[in-house]
Amino acid sequence: MKKLLFLLIFAGLGAAAYYGLQASGYTIMISRPPMTRSLSASLAQAEAPESQTRKSEAPPPPSPDIDIQNEDPDEDKWIVEEESQDLEFPSVADEYIVYEDEQSLDESEDEIRDEAEAPSMASAASLVQMDINEPVDEFPLSPPGDETVPSLLDSLRVTGPLYFCGEQVPLDNPEVRERLEKELMLSLWDRPQVLLWIKRSTRYMPIIDSKLKEAGMPRDLRYVAVAESALRPHAGSPKGAMGFWQFIKGTGKRYGLEINRDVDDRREIRRSTDAAILYFQELYKRFGSWTLAAAAYNMGEDGLESQILVQEQINYYQLYLPLETQRYIFRILSAKLLMEHPEKFGFHLKPEDYYPLIEVENVEFKTVAKAPLTLVAKAANTSFKHIKDLNPHLRGYDLSAGNHSIMVPKGASDGFNERFLTLFSKWFEQKAGHIYVVKPGDSLTRIAEAHGIPLPTLAMWNRINLDKPIVPGQRLVVYKRADK
Repeated sequence: MKKLLFLLIFAGLGAAAYYGLQASGYTIMISRPPMTRSLSASLAQAEAPESQTRKSEAPPPPSPDIDIQNEDPDEDKWIVEEESQDLEFPSVADEYIVYEDEQSLDESEDEIRDEAEAPSMASAASLVQMDINEPVDEFPLSPPGDETVPSLLDSLRVTGPLYFCGEQVPLDNPEVRERLEKELMLSLWDRPQVLLWIKRSTRYMPIIDSKLKEAGMPRDLRYVAVAESALRPHAGSPKGAMGFWQFIKGTGKRYGLEINRDVDDRREIRRSTDAAILYFQELYKRFGSWTLAAAAYNMGEDGLESQILVQEQINYYQLYLPLETQRYIFRILSAKLLMEHPEKFGFHLKPEDYYPLIEVENVEFKTVAKAPLTLVAKAANTSFKHIKDLNPHLRGYDLSAGNHSIMVPKGASDGFNERFLTLFSKWFEQKAGHIYVVKPGDSLTRIAEAHGIPLPTLAMWNRINLDKPIVPGQRLVVYKRADK
């Protein structure tokens, strides 16, 4: 009893000293009680080899996976989203071990020491389950078994011949092997990102593969989309490239993509893949090599041809090119190796782990005037979000007047045109009673407040920029809240 009282007094004095020094701006290192330190040391010892290997063998790469998504139809604002980050989580021992009130501290320490000194250390999850007071979710950690992550060195051992589009990669060249290993290391450093590649593959690769097969193109070109966008429709670059295949606006339009205020086909998997196939066909015809065609896809056909002429060299692996293009083929090869042999690199997925291919149907219809996209969602018996997810090429909240071809959930095409026509006719009749003509002295803020709606809502209904002034006589659509 005296020992317990002494410990409580000691803990209280320690806490007072800690917060007093912390308030003065000092950084304090606290020594944990023996029982906690023993468990932390055991966990750290068990986890040290992998973490030390990752920190010592490869520097962290620049963040490769950035989404640039249009926040409004006028593209005046942009949102940059990191898709994955390396996070450091607190030790299980530090945060979650709680001792039962009726159990003495000495008894708890003995139990933990016994676990730490056992030949096979208990998993962190089992320790939590043993000592925690609060309920624990039923997600026990699987035993390593065959799903252990191989060492980085083992992962880099690429044996046997390696091909890109049927063209052999000269791995017997030490410099070529070094370049491949570098890209493999950078990819493996961000394992969550690679896992997302693999999981997304079942959603998008069947569409890409079907298009490539139909055109008689090499299947390996599928990995260009992985290297370019990580299979994300809204992937963008500071240079203005966008979509699955990262077309810039000029090149996309050259190969038939519609890119304007209302639509950006670079984000649509089928149309953008068709454009990429046309582009690669032209590049292969010009250079006679799929490897050189891929390099030209990255740096531009004129730029690559200039380097070939100046250096008098037609072998990609022997060309001195801009750093990004020197790495480009190896980034594609890295994606190929990781996605064709995920188990070799420690990615053991079950069928249910993959993202499913979304079953959709295409509907074609015509609008005689600009109409809210919500009408399409209602006609398809689904949500606005679902329509936007199925049609990432659609920009904004409205459809422009004209012909449209849109993907809807499977089964929604039956009766779609009739439902849409009914909804559109009703909406068009009501719209006439919701027109507000701007008066002198009006502002968007004042109009929004007068009608009891948020200012951004008024801007989205009328697809206008909040930074641009309105003028007297301008006509705005202002719906009643009951209509929405």
